[in-house]
Amino acid sequence: MSDEGGSVTASGPMDREGGPVGSLTEFRLPRTVSRPALLAGGTDRRFRGVLYDLCHLGTLLERARRHLAAVIGVTPPQYTILMVIAEIAGDGGVGVGEVAAHTHVSAPFVTSEINKLVALGLILKSPNPDDRRGVLLRRSPAAAAKIDGFAAHLRRFNDSFFASLSGSDLRRLGEMVSGIVHSGEHTLADVAPRLAAPPAPGASAISAAPAGPSPGKSAPASCRNGAGSR
Repeated sequence: MSDEGGSVTASGPMDREGGPVGSLTEFRLPRTVSRPALLAGGTDRRFRGVLYDLCHLGTLLERARRHLAAVIGVTPPQYTILMVIAEIAGDGGVGVGEVAAHTHVSAPFVTSEINKLVALGLILKSPNPDDRRGVLLRRSPAAAAKIDGFAAHLRRFNDSFFASLSGSDLRRLGEMVSGIVHSGEHTLADVAPRLAAPPAPGASAISAAPAGPSPGKSAPASCRNGAGSR
């Protein structure tokens, strides 16, 4: 619009310097990746679509884990730990460290949840003959009964949830997920010290905010533990 003297004035919102803010329609999201393998037709649209789907898949997996945990009367983290122990312990038992490695959580977190499962009568602990400070973990007869009792439901649930996968799809998916987990953990380990450093003078609160607990270190993360524990 023009004032009485014919000069042009801004009709929209003003920025901090007194000039008009650019139209929102002029903004274009910058590329969020630069590797050619992650670009299609020069854009990252396909990558971002996959990313959105993966985030939604993580939500679905966590909902699935909550459902399955509720069926046998435990929490989602306890369900993951119980299923891992039932799978890998055998007759001799398994150590806390191996359970932590399988579930991608810290040993102290596993120990805390194990104590709750012991109180529920679902996990048995015995001294580790090879490590006087350690214990061996096995599922109890009560846990075996719970798992056997809902195994048919578990099979139907997983068959339906993963109905789109063929055998070759599953093998390839396992390879891809393992690769992403590895590179993701490596990337977060690289940036964690910078995220936890004190803010530099003049730095924004958002960009300098300390990182929260690393996913999976204080509690199981859905994408890693949801599918793997089912």
